[in-house]
Amino acid sequence: MYECIFLPSSLQQQALKDIESLKAITEPDKPFTRRAFTEKYQEGRAYLIAQLKQLGLKPFIDNAGNLRARLQGETETTIYIGSHSDTVPNGGILDGILGVIAGLTILRYFVEKKITPNCSIELIDFLAEETSDWGISCIGSRGLSGQLSAEHLALKHPKTGEILADAIQRVGGDPDQLLKTPSANLDNYFLELHIEQGPVLEKTHKKIGLVTHIVGIERLKIQFKGISNHAGTTPMNMRQDTLVAAAKTIVAIHEITNQLSIEASMQEESFVATCGMIENHPNAMNVVPGSTTLMVDTRSTKPQFFTHFKTQLQAYLEQLHFPYHWEITTDTSPVLMDTSLLALSETIAQSANIPYLKMASGAGHDAAFMASIAKTAMLFIPSIAGISHNPKEASHEKDILCGIELLLQLTIKLALNEKKL
Repeated sequence: MYECIFLPSSLQQQALKDIESLKAITEPDKPFTRRAFTEKYQEGRAYLIAQLKQLGLKPFIDNAGNLRARLQGETETTIYIGSHSDTVPNGGILDGILGVIAGLTILRYFVEKKITPNCSIELIDFLAEETSDWGISCIGSRGLSGQLSAEHLALKHPKTGEILADAIQRVGGDPDQLLKTPSANLDNYFLELHIEQGPVLEKTHKKIGLVTHIVGIERLKIQFKGISNHAGTTPMNMRQDTLVAAAKTIVAIHEITNQLSIEASMQEESFVATCGMIENHPNAMNVVPGSTTLMVDTRSTKPQFFTHFKTQLQAYLEQLHFPYHWEITTDTSPVLMDTSLLALSETIAQSANIPYLKMASGAGHDAAFMASIAKTAMLFIPSIAGISHNPKEASHEKDILCGIELLLQLTIKLALNEKKL
């Protein structure tokens, strides 16, 4: 069995304790829920701030609302390490939290060992990685990488009407400074440890996932327009039933995607599509539906599969002969992780006899935005039964510690060696 080399037992136990401490900070009737911008979220950050201050560090909130703390090295070249401490409603205790606690543990290691690194090391707890009430995710990493637009900042909360810029300011950010484009510094690094949120590592008996890509995401909104009418008096051959058209389209999407996923896998790429949301009007038992909207989430490591999917779906919709309209609501490109960091991570895993798998991330992450301004690497640990965004989300303690140890070894290689990748 793999054993930690650098991570002392005391730090192993402290890391597990930190995770349990954040677990306890949740909406009491909805465990585990700590939504960005809420009081519970601020309480979780207060815990992190207290831990950082105990190390003699000076935590601060940056313009984008990210919580950060810096251990100054001999140079300004920086290794950023982190993830996010917010959760989805009724989510799990490791999604994002693992990466934040891993960064905190690595800072503890350097401080307690009294090691002055060659590179500076900085922890980041990104603001609102999960989709927020403003309908946008990865707010903090978008802001830090110069990808949070004026349109984003002007978004209104659907219930309170609060402007996103005001919410960022409320948690300590300075949105007026966000539209100043940051300068990319590819001498810097960003490292993120995360749970896989899927079943692949567990099924293949691997302990670490070395992320090669973060998928691009396109989301389509498809609206069918018909006529609402009485369910008892409208003959079957005289109906314009939008829910039937939508149901047929869902099946067609599934069949198109099955074929494209096979083609993608033959190229060592990936493509998936999901109809996860239906809005049906008037949604009454005795009324023929007159308006139905589908939201389709598509993800791929290669942009051409988005094009193939839309071409085939449009051909199907045209032969369906039913009025429809579609629009693209989300369009992000696949992101490659840094190949030099990937190779170094692989070397470390091999030396430590850690079973690993090179794999793409099917979920979006802050690392996708940080990759535009720093060399970026992402590591996964197995998720038990592949469950995530669920109170049952969990990973084995030995896998948690293995992931932190590998991240620490990678940080040591970068922080203490003068060699630049």
